[in-house]
Amino acid sequence: MKSTLVMFFFAAASMAVAGVINHVIDAISLNYAETFPCGKPQPQVYTLREITGEEFTYDPPSVVLHRCDRAGCCLNDHESCQPDDIEDVYFLINVVDLDNIGTRRVKASNHTKCACYDTKSAIK
Repeated sequence: MKSTLVMFFFAAASMAVAGVINHVIDAISLNYAETFPCGKPQPQVYTLREITGEEFTYDPPSVVLHRCDRAGCCLNDHESCQPDDIEDVYFLINVVDLDNIGTRRVKASNHTKCACYDTKSAIK
């Protein structure tokens, strides 16, 4: 009887500790969401091949765009940080195609404001 009581106490204590640990992890995660809220687009590097979808040689090979992806946290699991406002930007890029070199104007999009939206309605 004494060993059964000790085993029961040990099992109950283990479950209580696990519950406290899960609560602490949830609190830490919530704190990150509050510390890094969605709202301000962050600079990210994109290759010109990613932007144009073409396999030319570009100079410069990359540009910096401001994006909402991974720009902050939302408080709900079913929401993600997505663009709330977008502006078009243009870059003058040197393009090398076989032995020809030319300048080309490339259009891209900067996110200017982010907000939390339902993940199912994400803007691509």
